[in-house]
Amino acid sequence: TVIVKQTAGANITLDGNGATYTGSIKVHGASRMNGAETLTIENFAFKASGSHDFIDANSKATAERYAHNVTIQNCTFEGNGTDAVVAARIRAGYNITIQNVTAKNMFSLTQYTGCTGVVVDGVTMENCLYGVNLGTTFDAVIKNSTIVGTNGYGIAAEVSSNNSVVTVENCDIYANVPVLVHSATANRCTLNVEGSNTFTATNENGYWGIITGARGSSLVAPTASYTVNLNDDGLQLADVYPFEAVATV
Repeated sequence: TVIVKQTAGANITLDGNGATYTGSIKVHGASRMNGAETLTIENFAFKASGSHDFIDANSKATAERYAHNVTIQNCTFEGNGTDAVVAARIRAGYNITIQNVTAKNMFSLTQYTGCTGVVVDGVTMENCLYGVNLGTTFDAVIKNSTIVGTNGYGIAAEVSSNNSVVTVENCDIYANVPVLVHSATANRCTLNVEGSNTFTATNENGYWGIITGARGSSLVAPTASYTVNLNDDGLQLADVYPFEAVATV
């Protein structure tokens, strides 16, 4: 296991040079809420044989929380198709970017809690149980990515912060529910769908998007208001559940 301690003025790059790595990289943010230093993790071939988090910044400890300005790029992630293998599990991080990576046989690419400034760009996922889990992320952009073969969601976000925003742009997603926004019970949320997307939904209703008041994909009308900005001529709002009077288009 590698531990990276983020300190003022220390811009760090971990370059795997294409080597296979079976351990974890733990990121300790030192509770720096506005740190400018950066961390880049690149060119690793991550591989796991059992349940595993490759990049772990999930701690609540004062000396370890708030990973920040992290870029994960040009890496591959491989699980075994059965265990809970996650590329990045991050709590309360900010400015987290994953770009130009591939993932296969994973549980999911990400498991985020309370993050801000999340970007997923140029990701390819194959034969994974779930796709990109944003958790309670406040603002996130997922773009130029292909997520195929998931039995659950392609992209999932939980509404816990007022005016939380998720933007999906130029993505190809094949999943039971391509875009899922759940737990919409108290706080307003916005879903932006932009560019040219291809969403293939395998759920029985054919919904490419579900906005629900329940946790998960159960079809329960949200009690919070939400906005859907659909700037993609190939998609229909009628294929989003539930599209009720509470929504603003």
